[in-house]
Amino acid sequence: MSLNVLSRELILTKKDVLISRIYKVAVLSALAGAAPVPGLDIAVDTLVLLEEAIFYRSQFGLDEDSLRNHAKLHRMSLDDFIERVGLESSMVEFSKTGIIMYLSKIGVTSAASYATKNILKYTLPVVGNIISGTAAYTSATYCLNSILDMMVNDALKINDYRPKE
Repeated sequence: MSLNVLSRELILTKKDVLISRIYKVAVLSALAGAAPVPGLDIAVDTLVLLEEAIFYRSQFGLDEDSLRNHAKLHRMSLDDFIERVGLESSMVEFSKTGIIMYLSKIGVTSAASYATKNILKYTLPVVGNIISGTAAYTSATYCLNSILDMMVNDALKINDYRPKE
């Protein structure tokens, strides 16, 4: 039996601190979304969401090295540990493509809303930019909250994991 570095209380405290970051990070997304530069919003969103997801992963000890240490403590392979504990975050590839695929999976990158947002941005510049910025902010907060919830749940699963004898 090993002592986990993150207690339930510490995990939940970290979650609260990271929630406060979400709104600050979403402002970057909103500014890029409001800018009348084609493609800037997607580039900024992908980079910001990826960097924040990687930061969350490290804060909760869900990076590969930490998971490998947990697996070693439980005398199992990394893949077995991930499967037995049921770690959802390990199924996400932490790359630009992986983040885009994850966002598609949770239903954020709807082509219709993207098209509408961009049509408005370029046909009604001022109003469209405000709408695009607001949509970008909303999408970023939704995505980051979703990613954070997944990471918190995985950290709690590791914290609560007891191998069957």
